[in-house]
Amino acid sequence: MMELPFRGRNFSGGPNAYTHRQHRSSSSASFRHSSHPSDGSPSTRETSRKASLQLDFIIVGGGIAGLSAAYALAASGHRVQVLEQANGFKNRPGGIRLPPNATRILSHWGVENELIQQASVTASSSILDLKTGRSIGQSAWHVGLIEEMGSSFLMIHHADLLEILYRLASSAGTCVKFGVTVEAVEPPREAPPENGPISTSIAGPSSHTRPSVRLKTGEVLYADVIIGADGRRSIVRRVVTDEEEPEVTSIGLSMYTGCVPMAEVRKYAPLRQLTDAGWPIWVGDGRVVLGYPVRRHQEFAIHVWWEDQTGSTAVTRPGAHDSWDPTTSLISLRYKEKQMDPRLRFLLDKVGPVSRQPWLVLPSPDSWVDESESIMLIGDAAHPQGPGTTYGCTLALEDAATLGTLFSHLGSAEQVPTLLYAYQDLRKWRSEMLGSLEQHNADVAFSSPPRIRDGLVRWTALPSDAPEPPPGSGPTDAELAEISEVWGYYAIDAADEWWVEWGMLRERSKLTRAGIGSGR
Repeated sequence: MMELPFRGRNFSGGPNAYTHRQHRSSSSASFRHSSHPSDGSPSTRETSRKASLQLDFIIVGGGIAGLSAAYALAASGHRVQVLEQANGFKNRPGGIRLPPNATRILSHWGVENELIQQASVTASSSILDLKTGRSIGQSAWHVGLIEEMGSSFLMIHHADLLEILYRLASSAGTCVKFGVTVEAVEPPREAPPENGPISTSIAGPSSHTRPSVRLKTGEVLYADVIIGADGRRSIVRRVVTDEEEPEVTSIGLSMYTGCVPMAEVRKYAPLRQLTDAGWPIWVGDGRVVLGYPVRRHQEFAIHVWWEDQTGSTAVTRPGAHDSWDPTTSLISLRYKEKQMDPRLRFLLDKVGPVSRQPWLVLPSPDSWVDESESIMLIGDAAHPQGPGTTYGCTLALEDAATLGTLFSHLGSAEQVPTLLYAYQDLRKWRSEMLGSLEQHNADVAFSSPPRIRDGLVRWTALPSDAPEPPPGSGPTDAELAEISEVWGYYAIDAADEWWVEWGMLRERSKLTRAGIGSGR
């Protein structure tokens, strides 16, 4: 939720944690790892590698996870179709934070110029008492740290990122269909023959050896692999886990997201001074509000975490209340509080329509790949995150980059299960690690003010051009190492490293067993 010190936490991923720390370079450009034409056009950008065997993928869900995976797989040479139930983008008001490990992937995909045009960069956060407005502290990321990560920390409107990903996926040949309701997902009725042929058409004739989706219209579509990118209420997850509905636990909070015109923000001098200084975060009494500019600094995105009216923490089943409600307003929050920082009250008074989602804890399934090894999960369908958390979008982008990179190495049908489980191994530890970090940040943010103050005191404000923080005011070496583990991770290189270490070894072993290259 908030970018806080990673105090005393060990994020070792264990034996399956194929971690990658990026190679450092002397360049200080925000997007220095890009390799694309100067115009930044996705359609003209060179793709690094195409699979020698092309598969048909159906992706259920056209949100950030689905569109990202569609591009990554299509760019690797595969045929991809995305099925989205909504008639257009699920456009909710509000923004998304993209830390360096996320923006580096988007940079590699060739859309940094679009990001620069639409997004904003904020290097510091003012931490304020929600009731009094008194300064608690300031979290300032030193400019050298951001440069060392290889990319910038950006904030962008949710709809703008979806538009960028849609154009990117379409430019790679993905077919995106809106207004399509998937009613059922079926695994193959029979196992494919060993080393059997792979299908050649997503909507081709019926085949007992391929998984399928049945649409509300009655049409049945077949593919080689079906991907569930359909979020927390995933219909695909039910097939993978063989469960009807997982139990969820409410923590008694809801998250609201919306925007305020920047012109309104700038009318109120005290608020203008605060937003000019960085990214404000109000905390207190188990509530958090933060804001940052988006859309070329024309709008100010607001995230509000507030207790539910009932405060219930009951175990329940997901349903309509588990989705984003586009009709909610903040009227009940604006005037209920007798004491509130006047700058925050002014801001909440100016917020337009907001979306609301209750914070429900949904467990991640044990396996993200079904028994037929042809249906899989990504994004929130695989590792559900709390609403508005920092790393939900990041995990979806990393999932997609990992999947696309692994399947760019595909050369035979029998490799498919291996690559699916490699994806799961690479992503499971990473999602658990970032989920643990999110929980730690939430524990600090929603605790009493003394704990918040203790958690932030070492992040005193520093000039952005300060050569080094004074002793005792910045992150320790151990904390910097952990930040590097989070922000310096590069999913594309991690997947390639897995292939070099394990995938190629497997291929060489197969050749040896076949008597090729063994001297016989």
